[in-house]
Amino acid sequence: MSSRNMLNAQVGQYRQDVAGLVTLTTSKMDAMSMMITLILAVNAALSDAGRIGMHGAAPPQWLCGLYSGCIASSVMLMGTALWLSMHASLRAQCAMVSLLTRKVRLPIPSMAQLDNARGCGSGFEQQKFGDIFRVPFMRHPEAAPQPPEQSDDEDETAVKGKKKGKK
Repeated sequence: MSSRNMLNAQVGQYRQDVAGLVTLTTSKMDAMSMMITLILAVNAALSDAGRIGMHGAAPPQWLCGLYSGCIASSVMLMGTALWLSMHASLRAQCAMVSLLTRKVRLPIPSMAQLDNARGCGSGFEQQKFGDIFRVPFMRHPEAAPQPPEQSDDEDETAVKGKKKGKK
């Protein structure tokens, strides 16, 4: 039974590792999404400020064109980065679900293990009530006595006696 518990604990650690890696990726991508959204808001504020040079002399047209082009390219790149960060976050969550449901599952016991457990359970159910409710670590009245331990000298004489009997 301890091997089953060890397998369950090991798979539980694998599941925690997968969840930890996904949480790391998801939190990083969520932070990036927040920063990208703020940069997009700044770009919108810069592009919608009105006519440049309203209170003074207007800058040259080529400078306005460069300014608008930089803001537009920044909006496009930030939009792409936002889409990719959202995609990475969702893809990490999908990968976690796939791993947890397909690869890192709790081990299913084999038929031999189930039969062994069934035998232990039925053996317990067939005991007498006195055996079931006895005080733990107390000797059973019908238990077999422990054989006395032999010394090393008795072991050697028993082995020599067996060798002589064979010849």
